[in-house]
Amino acid sequence: MIPFLAKWKMSSVECALKMYKREDLKGELCVGVPEFASNFLFELSQDSLTNELFVKATYNKNIPIKNLCQNPDEKDNQYSCKYEDFKASMTNNFMWSNEERKKACTKTNPSSKKDEESSINLWFLVSIVLSLVILVLVCGLIFFLMATKRIEQEVEVDDEEANRNDFRTLHEV
Repeated sequence: MIPFLAKWKMSSVECALKMYKREDLKGELCVGVPEFASNFLFELSQDSLTNELFVKATYNKNIPIKNLCQNPDEKDNQYSCKYEDFKASMTNNFMWSNEERKKACTKTNPSSKKDEESSINLWFLVSIVLSLVILVLVCGLIFFLMATKRIEQEVEVDDEEANRNDFRTLHEV
């Protein structure tokens, strides 16, 4: 939202700071930082005589957007523009060309193959280390459980022996 508001001169860092500091905006249009669920409403209409398409837009349904296009329609006080002008303005100001998109999305670094190999080697090393850590933890857990069971068995044997000694002591008396 912010790039659109900035392009259409509805917000800027300066006006947001003025709003935050509660300074006088001196009549300038400043919506500040977009609130939750802020929206743009684009209306497409057609001239009944010429069948030409026009676009109007509002911000949050109540603030008309001025300078929507580079060549605003004079008859509607700069709040409307021809669809083709709107499309050109959006394409030129907010969308990447095929060349820009390819440049941004394609690795052009000649060492990228080496980077891929080194990242694969790194992931391989990390997976081996994690496997070893998990193996050690599992072995430690098994050893702990076996030791606990052995201690329980020794305690049971000691208890049985103590009970036998108590039984003998009772019969001897």
